[in-house]
Amino acid sequence: MTVYTVQKGDTLYSIAKKHSLSENQIVGDNLLYDADRLVPGQTLVLLSPAVTHRVRKGETLFGLSKRFGVPMRSLYQANPVLGGLPDIFPGQTLVIRYRDAQIGSAATEGFAMPDADEAALRRTLPYLTRLYVFSAGIRADGSLTEPDDEILLKLASEYETAPHLVLSSLDSEGCYDPGALPAILSDPGKTERLIADLKSAVTEKRYRGVLFYFEEIADAQKEAYLLLLRKVKDALPETVRLSVAIPPADAPSSDRFPQDGEWLRRLGEAADGVFLTAYTWGSVRSGPTAIAPIDRVRASLNTLTELVPPAKISLGTPNFAYSWKIPDPPEGEGPRYLSNLQALALAGEKRADILYSEESASPYFLYTDTVQEIPQEYETWFEDGRSANAMLETVIDYNLPGFGVWTVNRYFPQLWLLTAAVFRIEQE
Repeated sequence: MTVYTVQKGDTLYSIAKKHSLSENQIVGDNLLYDADRLVPGQTLVLLSPAVTHRVRKGETLFGLSKRFGVPMRSLYQANPVLGGLPDIFPGQTLVIRYRDAQIGSAATEGFAMPDADEAALRRTLPYLTRLYVFSAGIRADGSLTEPDDEILLKLASEYETAPHLVLSSLDSEGCYDPGALPAILSDPGKTERLIADLKSAVTEKRYRGVLFYFEEIADAQKEAYLLLLRKVKDALPETVRLSVAIPPADAPSSDRFPQDGEWLRRLGEAADGVFLTAYTWGSVRSGPTAIAPIDRVRASLNTLTELVPPAKISLGTPNFAYSWKIPDPPEGEGPRYLSNLQALALAGEKRADILYSEESASPYFLYTDTVQEIPQEYETWFEDGRSANAMLETVIDYNLPGFGVWTVNRYFPQLWLLTAAVFRIEQE
């Protein structure tokens, strides 16, 4: 396995020849939309197959799975070009397994919204242990508002990925409502109704877990929040996993979430898992910066692992990019939101070399555009194979059980290529 950084003068042909790989494999694995326009500084994940098979007439992916003793999920992981679909054709070369030995197992998680692109989900689901369905909310009377989850649950079942229901501060219209949780915590009757509705939704739809994802909790509500978690844990079947999301201590969102060490320790005791939302440094309010700077992620883990057993902590990681106007955007104007592949395409379009911050383990680039005949500069931070690799190394170094992605609405090929090369992905 190699994370290769493109140099000036490189071509797909020269890279493939140097690493004894086919150009088609590099294109398919990394989902290169324009293989003729490699950007200096971009990364390519290069994997060397150990066993391949040339498809013959009449063969099916399911049949090959049985023949080689390799699960369908593993074949999808080894062949991103399939897009998570079983369609194959005579003459096609499939990877049965790669040379790199996996060093262990990991639980992988990803958030998805009901309107997520189905093609992106089908590509990603074979790599996921858990699919976080975002999101259930709370009505004023304490009852649960359930997401339109039919398609997400169907796809999760198809790919043998465990669905988990996310509970957050949404109102009946799906809008963010910071007052939703406080109103429930202060009223025992509403609390009991929420618990009953959660239990009903989990049981009827066969959710395998519930994740509490609240960004705003006042100090005065800490004990009530802990009590709610304990009551939910007691009400749900023993096999249902209860998790709670928390922000890093020095992230911008932490000012809305109490960071008292003793309380965080008790949160870890009340839940089966803690999801660290380590993707909030770069935000609509922050200005140009790495979204998940690895130095600050590790500093947060240094603190959190003193309070919560590492075996309970899942490391949240971003699957998005921001492009900021510089030096200062107009008042009220936030950055442009992009997928990592869109950011890479933007760098190619603007002929901008990709730079890399060693400290934050994050790629970025600068470019100038003309807006109403006035030059405007932009700074774009995103994720690539190097930042994904740094995140996986962090999971290993801190003995974490795995990581979770916000979000899997868009496909991030290099992250999943590396994950499947390093880890055997667990199933729940």
